[in-house]
Amino acid sequence: MDMKRLRNQAGQMTVEAILIMIILLSVSLAVSRYMRSEKLVAKIVEGPWLPIRGMIENGVWAKGNAAKAGHPSQPQRHSSNSGDEPPTT
Repeated sequence: MDMKRLRNQAGQMTVEAILIMIILLSVSLAVSRYMRSEKLVAKIVEGPWLPIRGMIENGVWAKGNAAKAGHPSQPQRHSSNSGDEPPTT
């Protein structure tokens, strides 16, 4: 072979750039599939959201059905029907 052809580096950077892009694309697809299968984004968003949702819907810092029991319209949260006792003199 001709020595001049062996020393020619034209296109070397392009080939390396394409290989790096293929590797990065493969890694990003693998990470994306893993995150989707484990539902990581949903866990990150849903975890802090549940107590906030309880406060918005029911006025209580609790999750899900536990917050519904603390809503002010529930019987155990109503004020007493018996009224105040008269002061003793």
